[in-house]
Amino acid sequence: MRMAYLHFMMICRLITGLCLLALFSCKTTSQVTGIYHADKNTGAQLLLKTDSTFEWVYPGSKTVEIGTDNTTRNLFYYTDGKWKLERGRLLLSSSPSNDPYTNSMANDSISRFTSISSFNFWNRYGEQVNIRSIQLPRAKPKPHFGNTLYFFAQDFQKNDTLVFYLDGYRSFTYPGSIPATIGNNIHKITLYEPYSGPGKTVVKIKGKRLYANGEYYARKNSSE
Repeated sequence: MRMAYLHFMMICRLITGLCLLALFSCKTTSQVTGIYHADKNTGAQLLLKTDSTFEWVYPGSKTVEIGTDNTTRNLFYYTDGKWKLERGRLLLSSSPSNDPYTNSMANDSISRFTSISSFNFWNRYGEQVNIRSIQLPRAKPKPHFGNTLYFFAQDFQKNDTLVFYLDGYRSFTYPGSIPATIGNNIHKITLYEPYSGPGKTVVKIKGKRLYANGEYYARKNSSE
């Protein structure tokens, strides 16, 4: 009788332990999901979704020209896949991307026949991408501030080309990166990063921050 009681108690403790472990795991998972931005303000960000998938925009080792005097910045790359918690760490496993923009550099959302032409640049998450310099026809690149350029189509000749040097993205050429248009138009340009699958990446959890690829990431609106 005593052996049966002990066996029953062991089973109860085992079931209780498994339930607590499952509850702890769910709570931990809900705590880490969200959008994380790099502390260094490099523009890198990591999105951990509740369905255990992730999207990661991170600076790679390749540099691109972003301004005058051969100024360069690390080029952003994109990867996605599955994430999981393992021994108090995050494990990111990249997979062949289902991203529809994997092979695209930019998408043009155009408003036609406006009073003035403009280009404004954004990343895939709707955040501004700064223009570091612009090369106008028959001129050297000139520094530029902000993410928008305004001009009149009448001042733009048929064979002229504009080159935009962007913060962390490949240079954008008009026409070239997108087709030429007639008249004044507003071009809202969404930029996309080249895809690169780094395989498996271990992300350390440091309190409310994450540490990956040599950078600390803080969750957006983590104070809420």
